Amino acid sequence: MLLQPFALTLSPTSVRRAALAGMFPMGGEDGAHAWYFADPRGLLPIQGLRKNRSLARALRESEYVHTFDRAFEKVVRACQRPSENWITSEILSTYCEIHDEGWAHSSEVWLGERLVGGVYGAAIGGLFCAESMFHTEPEAGKLALARLVEECGRQGFLTMDVQTMTPHLRWLGGYQVSHEEYLDLVRKAAAVSTEWGWGPVQT
Repeated sequence: MLLQPFALTLSPTSVRRAALAGMFPMGGEDGAHAWYFADPRGLLPIQGLRKNRSLARALRESEYVHTFDRAFEKVVRACQRPSENWITSEILSTYCEIHDEGWAHSSEVWLGERLVGGVYGAAIGGLFCAESMFHTEPEAGKLALARLVEECGRQGFLTMDVQTMTPHLRWLGGYQVSHEEYLDLVRKAAAVSTEWGWGPVQT
């Protein structure tokens, strides 16, 4: 995996432009941030997400309640880590702006009134860039992700970006492509019109 930093001002416009160039923001412990690209790039299949028995059961019959965009800021804050946290206050405020503009979205899982899982990201045309996820109860994070993938499939998204591959994402069916292949996918996906996405965008 290759991570290359690029210095760019953080704003909704720069997030969109950088995403179209295959880059994503990360902050450091000192609050500073930079833009990165990953080579190879991690993706999830829009169709055919792999589900184990517990996840399939949670999707089918659980006490969890699922929503979209009910608690965007809460999801981003819940994704912040006590240590090695890359979601700076500037990233938080910028993505909340993007959410207000209508092209950043969250998938939430609740147990009663308690938020127990979620994932957030930005949508550009038919490209969804998943930024981070969290869970505090078993299967809640995977359930939020699975519902997000299902909704992206319903809307006609072409590409689900997860930046870098992990064993967990690979088990769900995640795969990798080169940076050049990813940019080609971005160009095709950005030209697609979806309910959630900013676009279609001509790259």
